[in-house]
Amino acid sequence: MGGGIGARAIRNRKSYIGRQPVSHRVRKMKSVVFCVLCVAIIFAFISLALFVLAQESATVSSGNIGAIPGGYVTEPIMVENVTNLGGGTINLSYNSSVVQVTDVADGSGNALTVAAWNVDNVTNPGYVRISAYNINITGKSGSVIFANVTYKAVGAIGSSTPLNLTVVSLFDTGYTDISYSVANGTFRIKDTIPPVVTNPSATPGVILNDNGRPRAVGTNITRLNVTVTDNMGIASVTINLTPIGGSATQPMSNILGTDIWTVTTNASAESCINVTSYLVVNATDTSGNSNTSVSIPLEVLRRGDVKRDNVVDMKDMMYIARYTVGLEPEASNPPSILVGDIVGEGGDPAGDGKVDMKDALYIARKEAELELEP
Repeated sequence: MGGGIGARAIRNRKSYIGRQPVSHRVRKMKSVVFCVLCVAIIFAFISLALFVLAQESATVSSGNIGAIPGGYVTEPIMVENVTNLGGGTINLSYNSSVVQVTDVADGSGNALTVAAWNVDNVTNPGYVRISAYNINITGKSGSVIFANVTYKAVGAIGSSTPLNLTVVSLFDTGYTDISYSVANGTFRIKDTIPPVVTNPSATPGVILNDNGRPRAVGTNITRLNVTVTDNMGIASVTINLTPIGGSATQPMSNILGTDIWTVTTNASAESCINVTSYLVVNATDTSGNSNTSVSIPLEVLRRGDVKRDNVVDMKDMMYIARYTVGLEPEASNPPSILVGDIVGEGGDPAGDGKVDMKDALYIARKEAELELEP
């Protein structure tokens, strides 16, 4: 009996094992079908969302523009990122004491046709209504010019107004409304008056060339100043220092609470020695107007060149030596302390505030290549 029961159990188990793969495959196929359906539904929702987003991404805009008083400028009203634009009506409002609309016209290229526009700068100023359409089978897509608007600047310099857009209707060639956002612009009356630059000065107006050897304090550095005023405000003031070995656009700093702009500088260029350089100031206001009509004169001398022939040699040594014993004409034309004071006590390169035989000796030793250029 026990053997019979065991045999039946084995047969039943084999039968179960034989049947199991069929139901398993069915369940697996159902799972695959379910997953495919889920993916398809998700894809459909994503496609719909992208479509809706695309439909909502059109932007109606007016640019940020300006003109000088009495001037004219033409700027389009744009409909961007649009598909199959068929037409619409857009209202534009603004401050009529700043700007007036004088004309509305078709744009060129990817543009609608202006069907009608209405502006009254006398009884109802500050407002224009524009209707435009596209009669082609397919509408306009991408960046589309709705209409070109011509403005006249009537306000005071520096005044401005928003250019506010109100979309009455915007639809495609199937007469379906198009979703949109609005980006308003600004109109500004431009300033055309450049800054006024006065009182150019260099303190001191004569300095020594700078070759790296120490000088007496203040003898090789100058402070450059100008006074700058403007009706709108100063954006920057620079000065061209290339004639004396500096930057072409060296910034000058405003002295707080004043209209004075300043910078200090030395002079390292060999070409500027024994000549007067004219350093051009460039003052720019907040409207971008510049004045470059003013320059600051600066004279640079070569240290040790008491004869003023732009070299330091034995002629300069003899000039100082003759001066020290009262010989003419040197006695009546004493060498400049600024130029002739080359060395001081103990060889101090800053000098000692006088011209004497120490300075003459230094020049002689320089000529013998025992000292550096003074």
